[in-house]
Amino acid sequence: MISMTSASGTKPFPVKSDVACPLKWQWSTLFLYHGTTNSCHRTMLSYLPPQDTGKFHNTAEKIEQRKIMLNGNWPERGKGCEYCKDIEDAGGMSDRTTNLWLHETDPSYSRFISPELIKDPRELEVTPTILEVYFTNRCNMSCIYCGPDFSTQWVKENKRFGSLDRHLNKTDTHRAKLQDTVYTERLAAFWQWMEANYQTLKQFHVLGGEPFYQTETEDTIQFWQDHPNPDLELRIFSNLKVPIKKFAAILSSLESLNKSKKCRSVGIIASIDCWGKEAEYLRTGLNLRDWLKNFEYLIHQSWCHVAINATVSALSIKTMPELFTKVNEWNEKRKDTSQISISFNMLQDPACMHAGIFAKGFFDAEFDRMLNMMPTENQWEISNRNYLIGVRKVVDAKEKSDAKISALKAYLSEMDRRRKTNWKEMFPWLVLE
Repeated sequence: MISMTSASGTKPFPVKSDVACPLKWQWSTLFLYHGTTNSCHRTMLSYLPPQDTGKFHNTAEKIEQRKIMLNGNWPERGKGCEYCKDIEDAGGMSDRTTNLWLHETDPSYSRFISPELIKDPRELEVTPTILEVYFTNRCNMSCIYCGPDFSTQWVKENKRFGSLDRHLNKTDTHRAKLQDTVYTERLAAFWQWMEANYQTLKQFHVLGGEPFYQTETEDTIQFWQDHPNPDLELRIFSNLKVPIKKFAAILSSLESLNKSKKCRSVGIIASIDCWGKEAEYLRTGLNLRDWLKNFEYLIHQSWCHVAINATVSALSIKTMPELFTKVNEWNEKRKDTSQISISFNMLQDPACMHAGIFAKGFFDAEFDRMLNMMPTENQWEISNRNYLIGVRKVVDAKEKSDAKISALKAYLSEMDRRRKTNWKEMFPWLVLE
């Protein structure tokens, strides 16, 4: 268990349990277009009837899982919390323990504690302080590991070639293919909840799909213009595949929001997994030249928090160090402002793309290179480096699976058939496995 001895001025997370997770109480992810929610994007989804949209943070499932954690137990496997449990069992820093550590070491993290927990650390029904919203799945890319739930390009592709087995049953009556028939009702209920609770929020994330192709993103910016919250961190996650003129216009609106101090900070989280032609293969639709043009424009906006979110998979690790090299080059251009950081998301689905399908130590050289390039000058950088160490431990804790390697090759061959690509030329090292 993380030590509960805090640094001067900090407030440790108040729920006293060996497995308590701040995200279970503080964080909500809301998928408005198919009416589901979870606490942290890795866990099981709860369905929200349209009339209960405003109750998204206190569904029966979320309350039950908080109760289980409060009593010192992990939710059962299959609910999603095993993502962190597996990292911790391997001796690494998980999302859960990283958040606990930040609560103990960073005084600013006390503001993320839900107000109800300050009054009663055993409270199960609370108000979120971190909210991330997926308004729709409208997207202009079709990343190889993604699917129709998050990309309309995948919807189109599956209509043409047929649904993949891994996509079957992912979209049922609770999770409509595009926007369900009551989306307008859900959206109105969401903004009603925001009107009543926006001052409690400390972080607000917009995801997709691709947010720069969704009108709701501009509605969000306008909402924060009309409802100032000086303690809010606003973050938009984007693939940066957007015309520079449109990109610049939205950044101008965000800059106005930031400079008027209606938010604590504003940032763009750019999604990219590695570097080179492999990155373009993994994130179908990505053009690195165009991505770089937008990113170079972005990093010169000194007012803007800039970060990268990279998905760790069996196919990305080999050229992830090249991405780290680029980040260090870009940070040389931002010496006088906040540095660019990289956060990580370890791919779980499809299982054949999990980085742990190879022999132990398969990616040692790449992990060594990345860790050697990661700064450790502040608490966030330390925790981020520790998190990558945890990812490495999970990858090495898995047993080599020839069956999953074969399944990966078959999956890539199907992608090649659909997209007229050639994985054997792209990943020659995989041919030998």
